[in-house]
Order: sequence, then structure tokens, then C-alpha cells
Amino acid sequence: MRRGQSTFLACAFLACWALHAQEDPPPTPGTDISELLTKAREAWQRGDRLGEQARKAMFSAAPKTEDQVNLYNGQIRAYEEAEGAFREAIRKNNKHALALEEFGRFLREREQFAEAGLRYEQCLQLPAAEQEFEAVERADMLRTLAGLLERSGQGAKALSA
Repeated sequence: MRRGQSTFLACAFLACWALHAQEDPPPTPGTDISELLTKAREAWQRGDRLGEQARKAMFSAAPKTEDQVNLYNGQIRAYEEAEGAFREAIRKNNKHALALEEFGRFLREREQFAEAGLRYEQCLQLPAAEQEFEAVERADMLRTLAGLLERSGQGAKALSA
């Protein structure tokens, strides 16, 4: 190995080590994430309301394009806030079945099918899902998961769900 290559590899190793050392601590199951879930739900609802207002403004007698743009920008910001709160909640407690299911539903509505499927799958694999959700709710989640897998190009996996 040449001197330049070994220096490069050493630098790459140190950079990876430094990044790894700065990662968040592992999630702690049982951590209370209720405030984050409330924040996510409220932002999600606010985004839905802003989107509805923007659609109504579009079909009003005198549509105002600037108002619509502001409403849609507000909707985007609200959805980003909701997504951030969901991600933070799951980072703190990745064994919270309801958080995973709700985040999956949020992502599905945003048409982020691959990640939504991942969140539903994570939820359904948790032992807590048996306690948190009725059998009919779990069956609905399985059907939703199969549809999400199909939409994200994982047809074979969808058939096994």
C-alpha cells in the first residue's frame, strides 16, 4: 500500500470513528414520549387544515395566489414539524407501537410508501402491538402494509404480509 493510500485510510477511519462517537445514545424503551406525540398530532392536524384552506381558496370567486402560496407553505412547515416530532419520539423510544403506527399513517398520507411500510412493519413486530391494538386493527395494519409494500415495488414481500 502506498503512503498516500494509508494516510487516506487512516483519515477515513478517524472520520468514521468521530461521527460514530457523536451519534445519539440508543433509544430507551419505556421513555415517555407523549408530549412529542401530541406535538406531532397537532402539527399534522394544522397542516391538514392549512391544506384544506388553500384548496378552498383555489376555488373561491376571487382566488388570491399569494394567500394560497402562504397557506401551502404553512402546510409544508406544519408537516415538517410533525415529521420531526415523530422522528424524535421514535428515536427516544423505538418500541412504542402507537408511535410507529401513527408515523406510518402520517407517511402513508404523504405518499412516502417505502418508509411508511417500514414503520408499520416495525410496529407489527413488537410484542406490545398485541396489547395495544385489537385483532381487527392489526389485520387492517397488515392489509395496509401489504399495499404499501406493493406501492414501493416490493410485490413479493407484499404477498407474504
